[in-house]
Amino acid sequence: MKTITKELREEGERSLSAWGVELDSTAWERLDAYASDVLEHNKRTNLTAARTPEELFRRHLLDALAAKAVLRGNSPRLLDVGCGGGFVGICLKIALPNARVTLLESVYRKIGFLNWTTARLKLGGIEVRHARAISDDGAWQPLGSGGAQGVPQKPTPFDAVLARALAPLPEAKRLTLPFVAAGGSAILYQSDPSPGAFAYRLPGEDKDRYLALFPKEKQRS
Repeated sequence: MKTITKELREEGERSLSAWGVELDSTAWERLDAYASDVLEHNKRTNLTAARTPEELFRRHLLDALAAKAVLRGNSPRLLDVGCGGGFVGICLKIALPNARVTLLESVYRKIGFLNWTTARLKLGGIEVRHARAISDDGAWQPLGSGGAQGVPQKPTPFDAVLARALAPLPEAKRLTLPFVAAGGSAILYQSDPSPGAFAYRLPGEDKDRYLALFPKEKQRS
C-alpha cells in the first residue's frame, strides 16, 4: 500500500512545479519507500512528531525537496548537518541520484535508522556520520555509542551544506558555513525572511517558508 497516495503525489507535484523542481517515477517510488520506513520506524524510535502520511509528506519530505530549487548541478557534494531522520539529505539524494551526500547526526539512536533505510533504498553515494559539527571550524567530532568523543576530522569542503531545525540562524551559520567549498553555499531552512532568501509555500499553509542562502565566494587570484 502506498504511503504517498496519488492525491498526495499530485499535490506535491504542483508545489514542486511552482519551485521549478521535477521528480521522475523512480524518485517518487523511492520517496514513498522512505516515507514508509520513517512511519514504521517512528513507532519504536522518535524520528518526528508527524504521525500520518499527509503530515510527514508535507512538513518534512516536500519541505526538504524545496532546496533542490537552489542547488547547482546534477552531482553536488552535499552535507546535511544535524540531519535527524535524514529528511533533507535523503530526499535530495533521491531527487539527485548522482549527488554525493553525507548525513551528520549526533543522536546515536537515529544512526541505526539512517544506516538501515539508506541501505534498504539502495542509495549509493551516501554516507552516515555519527558526529557533531564544531562551530566556526569546518570539522566534526566523531562520537561513540556511549558518548565517547574521537579526534576532530576536517572533511573536504562541500558544494552545499544544509541544515533544518538545527539552531537559531547565527549559530546555524557558524556550524555550516565553514564546511562550504569556495563557490558553494550554506542553505538554511528558516521561517522568517532574510536578504536573498528563496521563498516557498507548502500546501495548506498561509505563509511562506524560506531558504536562507550564504554563499562562500571564490578567492580572486
